[in-house]
Amino acid sequence: MRTPSGWRSVGTRFDCSTQYRDSSMWRVNETKRPRAGSLHAASLTRASSLRKTSQQRWCSCSGRSIISCKSRNDAQRSRKQSEAIRVLRPGGVLIAAGISRWASALDGLARELLRDQEFAHIVQRDLVDGNHRNPTNRPDYFTTAYFHRPEDLQREVSNAGFEVEGLYGVEGPGWILPDFVERWTDRERREIILQVARALESEPSVIGCSAHLIVVGRKPAERRG
Repeated sequence: MRTPSGWRSVGTRFDCSTQYRDSSMWRVNETKRPRAGSLHAASLTRASSLRKTSQQRWCSCSGRSIISCKSRNDAQRSRKQSEAIRVLRPGGVLIAAGISRWASALDGLARELLRDQEFAHIVQRDLVDGNHRNPTNRPDYFTTAYFHRPEDLQREVSNAGFEVEGLYGVEGPGWILPDFVERWTDRERREIILQVARALESEPSVIGCSAHLIVVGRKPAERRG
């Protein structure tokens, strides 16, 4: 599936950097996007850059797994998570990435796309049930995908058998700033954007303002009788 230049799903490509805080917690160190106001995926890596070029890639078939949870098919998302817990060793880490339920509404507000009634109708459906469909010929209106509420993505990971260790908003609120590019090119102002993103990344009341979500889960250790 070709990813439009305007929207890049975190489930399709990880291409920036994060800081690894401990055995389970990740946070954003750098977020990029091609132009002000467009919804761009924040990207996640460890100390070295992680590239994700297919819909699903195992970083390690035993210790760490990254999956995209943007499929509109509930059963397909469940199968991915079940497969992750099957292949991971006890104590292995899952990083599940999803798109926020409110991403299109915020992107539409930032780029004034809501003036287009076709886009406004798309957003209305997104807000109701999370099923994003784009019947237009506008690639910047994104492709078919499921937009999660933060707590729903967390519940999916938990239901698959993982112990949830963190739920994070990736970009923070800075991505919708109309002068984002100008601020991002200035080192001091960029650091302020990142400071706010770090401060708010796990605050439940504002996690959904990020365009993308990350849930970190751990496969339970084997019990010894």
